[in-house]
Amino acid sequence: MKSIFAILPFFFALSSFAQVHPVEQLDKQLNAYIINHDKKSAEGLYHDLFVLQASGGIKKYKKDMVSDIENKALTLEINETSDVKIIEEGKTVVLTGILRQKGTWNGKSFDYTLMVTDTWVKTKKGWKLLAGHASKK
Repeated sequence: MKSIFAILPFFFALSSFAQVHPVEQLDKQLNAYIINHDKKSAEGLYHDLFVLQASGGIKKYKKDMVSDIENKALTLEINETSDVKIIEEGKTVVLTGILRQKGTWNGKSFDYTLMVTDTWVKTKKGWKLLAGHASKK
């Protein structure tokens, strides 16, 4: 019985590290919505002022992202962010990570690994993705 009590503090310490920030969970949900062409659910996570800046100079806005999500010419088998780091300051969260996207666009295969930085803001309607930056790794 004594050994159980010795292990409990260690277990509780580990469980506190396992907690996932709500924004990290939303990022996972958004990635799944994109794979499944779930335009309506994805649209709700983007802030109306959303802008994505890619390293090649391409800018995309909320309407562009939603259009891409519903476009059946895009098929993703992998759309996952790894090595996620979260920095939170007040009602702003910066998420950095490595995004892997593998699939086809208009029948042409691609497999990209991107460094991403996403800025989320807490609004009256919850966390919204305000801005993003992606560059090839």
